[in-house]
Amino acid sequence: IKPSYDSYSLIGGFQPAYHVLHGSCTLGTSCYLQFFWSSVFASTSTYDCTCTDQTAAAACKVNKISGIAAELTGTGTDVLSYICVGN
Repeated sequence: IKPSYDSYSLIGGFQPAYHVLHGSCTLGTSCYLQFFWSSVFASTSTYDCTCTDQTAAAACKVNKISGIAAELTGTGTDVLSYICVGN
């Protein structure tokens, strides 16, 4: 997880306290995301995540468990990339 980006609204306004997390994981081994320190979100309603299957044309899903954890699900042992944005 790599938090280090500024966030802006659609009209270009700076979004203070917003941060971006991104990375990848392999299903069946490491797709439970636990956020620490500056990567923590206030709650499930203050961030959004999306994922993409990098192995095959298959669906994946992000389950936001809390402001400090999310889990990615998908097919088999595919590699997923993800990005989460919020505060």
